[in-house]
Amino acid sequence: MKNYRPLIIKIGLIICILAILLLSYVLHEFSFQLAEEYPELSYMRLPMFILCMGVSLSTIIAIIFAFFALLNYEKNQIFTIKLYKNLKNISKSLYIAIIFEILIHIYSHINVPYPITNFFVKIVILFYFILSQIFLLIADIIYKGEKIKKDWDLTIW
Repeated sequence: MKNYRPLIIKIGLIICILAILLLSYVLHEFSFQLAEEYPELSYMRLPMFILCMGVSLSTIIAIIFAFFALLNYEKNQIFTIKLYKNLKNISKSLYIAIIFEILIHIYSHINVPYPITNFFVKIVILFYFILSQIFLLIADIIYKGEKIKKDWDLTIW
């Protein structure tokens, strides 16, 4: 019986990438509209847009590494260094997104008194941090499993 879970996850990852790209385009258009409505904040448009694109790009990179990890899973290469590195790279990409989120928080806090967006930024930071820790935990389990597998392969029968 064929396992359809990897196919469903692949479709979900592709949909996530397309959604992030679409939201990035909408954000670009929205930034011009917001700059027109609030000219006193128009100087913030480009730096905030660049920081938001950094978050988007880091998230897309994490999804691409998840796609590679899924390919390892499909090939039944579960306890391998390649899967371990892919999971670690997912976590690193999420950490980079967290750095961009922190910069967004600092920049908006400096320029706007009591920005409401900082609440949402803090939620995203917490979500990305928890997600990166989960991937690090799974990566460590894979690494330890690979070491055990290697020890068993060295046993003389």
